[in-house]
Amino acid sequence: MTDYHCNFNIDGGTTADEIIDYARQQLQSPINIDSVTIYNFSTHEPDFDALNHAVQTKLKYNTYVIPIQITSASLFIHSIIPEQLKKAEILLYRENEESYYAYSNFDRQIPVESKEGIKQEFAEIIRKQ
Repeated sequence: MTDYHCNFNIDGGTTADEIIDYARQQLQSPINIDSVTIYNFSTHEPDFDALNHAVQTKLKYNTYVIPIQITSASLFIHSIIPEQLKKAEILLYRENEESYYAYSNFDRQIPVESKEGIKQEFAEIIRKQ
């Protein structure tokens, strides 16, 4: 058991300021294991044994992000975090396997210029509807 406590709950009344405060709090207390830093935005307690195992056996990068479980909050947090974290690999927990898995962060795979072109293309698709 750890001293982990999270009393942050998202519901229909949650404000953007509350999510910003939560993200700020999580940024100030990353999980550091060896040379790996993990920014945990999930409201669930991390499985520290599984994190240690992942660091020792399969994680290749130095920075990871565990996203918050609520999609709208995750997208919002992603929009306000620094670029270096926007490009970090995503770490997800598979409860049935009691293991963390790293997933490619597609954000860093596409150059900014290409993203802008894609955004314009998609906006044009929507405009034509």
